[in-house]
Amino acid sequence: MARSTRLRLATAFVAIASMTLLGATSKALFDPLESVHPGAIVVVSVGDPSALYSNAIAFLRNAGLGGPADSLAGLVESMVPSGTEGQEADSKARLFRAMDPSKRIVAAIYPAEDGAGQPSATLFIPIRAALSPEDSAALSTALDEMLKGEAGAMSIATDYPGYAVISTGGSAIPAYGSGAAMDLKSLAAYPASSLAVWADPVAGAAYLDTLPGGLGSMLSGSSGEYDDYDYSPEEAPDEYAPIDNTSIDGTSAEDNAEYAEDYPWDNAEPESGFEAEAPADPTAEQMASLGKALKEGLSDLSAVEVALTVREDGIWLRTGARLKNGSKLAAMAERASAGDRSIPYLSFCDSDAIVSIAWSAPYDWGLPLLEALYKAVLGDEGLTAATMDAMKGYAAVAGMNGGMSIGLEPSAEIIQAVRSGDFPEGDEMLAMLGRGLGLKFSGAMDVTDRQAFRDAAGKSLDLTKNPAYQELLASSGFTFDMRRSVGKAGGMPYDAYTYDIKPAEGTVDEGTAAAFRLISDIAAPVYFYSGDNVLFGLGDPAAAAASIRKGGAKRSLRADKAFKAIRAGAPADTRAILYVSTKSLVRLLLRMMPEDGQALDFSANDMSGMLGWFDATPSTMGFGMGIGAEDIKAIIAIAK
Repeated sequence: MARSTRLRLATAFVAIASMTLLGATSKALFDPLESVHPGAIVVVSVGDPSALYSNAIAFLRNAGLGGPADSLAGLVESMVPSGTEGQEADSKARLFRAMDPSKRIVAAIYPAEDGAGQPSATLFIPIRAALSPEDSAALSTALDEMLKGEAGAMSIATDYPGYAVISTGGSAIPAYGSGAAMDLKSLAAYPASSLAVWADPVAGAAYLDTLPGGLGSMLSGSSGEYDDYDYSPEEAPDEYAPIDNTSIDGTSAEDNAEYAEDYPWDNAEPESGFEAEAPADPTAEQMASLGKALKEGLSDLSAVEVALTVREDGIWLRTGARLKNGSKLAAMAERASAGDRSIPYLSFCDSDAIVSIAWSAPYDWGLPLLEALYKAVLGDEGLTAATMDAMKGYAAVAGMNGGMSIGLEPSAEIIQAVRSGDFPEGDEMLAMLGRGLGLKFSGAMDVTDRQAFRDAAGKSLDLTKNPAYQELLASSGFTFDMRRSVGKAGGMPYDAYTYDIKPAEGTVDEGTAAAFRLISDIAAPVYFYSGDNVLFGLGDPAAAAASIRKGGAKRSLRADKAFKAIRAGAPADTRAILYVSTKSLVRLLLRMMPEDGQALDFSANDMSGMLGWFDATPSTMGFGMGIGAEDIKAIIAIAK
C-alpha cells in the first residue's frame, strides 16, 4: 500500500475517532461478516481482538515463552500513544479510545478492476458508538476537503451501526442494508479468539497469474516464449551468467557413468544461424503436471479457510475447504461425513497409550485420492490396479468405526540400561529389546461381514507376492514377505500375521540389518473376531487374547480430561483423530532419566497432548491440529 494511502487511512481513523467523541447515538450492533459485498478474494476476520491478544500473551507465558510474550505486549503498547507527543499523539489516543477492541474486525481484499492493478481493501472498524447523522455529514465534508486533489483512492461510510467502513482503491461502499452480501457464516462460527481467513481459490489463482512470476509461471514450467534479445554468456553481466553445475568435488552430471555412452548427437555441430540449445529442464514436465493438477483441484473448491484459535492453555490451527456441488471432492466429503460425529470407538483407545487413532467414516471415502497417488508413485498400471482391487474389496466389508492405540511399557532391564548408559552389544542388545521392549497394540473396528472381511484381509498376501510389487521393493533395497496363520484363542477365532523384512545383501550395515530383524520379530498383529468386531492384539495369540477387552479400554481415552481439553478445539464435524499423549510419553522419558537428574520445569499432569483431526460435512472438508501450552513448555525444557 502506498505511503500516501496509509497516511490518508490513518487520518480517516483519527477523523472517525474525533467525530465519535464529539457526540454519537447508539444503534444496534451487527456482524460485519453479513455485510461484505461480493467479489472479495480474501476476507480476514478477528471475532474479539482483545480476547485474541490477551489469550496469545497468556498462552506464550504458559508455554514458557516469556520473551515472545513480552515482545508481543510491548509491540501493542508501543502503538498506544502516551499523550505527551503533541497534537498527533492526542489524535491517536482519541482514535484508540473510540475503537472497540472487543468487537469483530473484518478486512476484505478485492482484485483491481482492470485485473492488473493494485488490489483494493474494505475495512470494517468497530467504534464504541455509531456516528450521528450530523457527525456523519461533517465527517464526509472533512474527508472531501482532505482528499481534494487526490485520485479518489479512498471512501468512507459511517451509516453501519457501530462501525466505520473504509474502502481503498476508490470503490463506492454500498449503503448499509443495500446490495448483496457474501455468505461468510462459516467465519462467524469460529471462537471469538480466532484469526480466520476466507479465500476464493480460483479468483486468487487467477489474480496471481496476472503478476510477474505468478502462479502460472511457477507451476506450469517454461512457457516456450522467448524475447528478441540475443544474450551471449560471454558478454552478459554476472546475473545472466550460466549456472555452474559442477559439484564441489569437481565432477559434473556428464561424469556419471549413466552418461558415459557416446551418443552421435553429443558432438554434432549446431545448425547454421542457431546457437546450440541448452538441455531441457528435467523438472519442467513435472512442474507443468503439478500446476495442471493443482489448478484442476482448485476448480473443485468454492472457498478455502484457515483459522488460528488461541486460548490460554492451547492453540489450534485448521485448514478447510468449501466444495462445489457435484465436484469429485464434494462426493468424497459427502461419503466421509456418513459416519458418527461422536466417533464411538474412541472407547477402545487407551488413555495410557502414547498414540491413538480413531475414526467414524467409510473406509472407501478417500480411495479416489489414493488411486491417483498410487498411479503417480507406483508407475505400474498393473500393480496400481491390483492394489486398488485389494483395497476396494477390503472397503466393501469394513465398517465405519474403529479405534486403536499403540503404547510402550519397557522392562526394568531396559529402563536401567538407559539410565546407566550401560548397553549390551550386538545380539545381546536385540535379545534385550525383543524380550522387554513392551510394545502394545490394542483396539477394535467394526465389519459388515466377518468372513468376507477375513477373506479380503487375506488377499493382501497375494498382493505382496505380486512380481511388480516385489520388484518395486527390491529397487528400494529390501524384500518383504508376509505370512498368515489362523486359529482360536480365548474363545475367539483369529488371524495372525507375521512379517519378514530384509534389506538387500550389502546395502546396509549390520546394525541396520539387526533393526530390520527386530521389527520383523515384534511387528506381529493378531486380529480376533467377536460378533461384528475385529479386536486387535500383538504377538503371541494366546497371550494377546488374555489382554483383549471386548467392551473397550480399561482407561478409555474418551473419559481422559487431558484429551477432552485438547479435543474441545476441534470442529464438531470431526470424523477422525490422531492423538499423541505427551503425558504418557513424558512419563516414560522421566522413568529413563538418571535418578540424580535435574528437575524439569513443567508439570506432566497439566499436559494436554497433541491432536490432529480430519473433519467433513457433505459440502466441506478440513484438517487441523492442536497442542497444549504445557506441552510446548515440556518440549522446550527437555530440548535444553
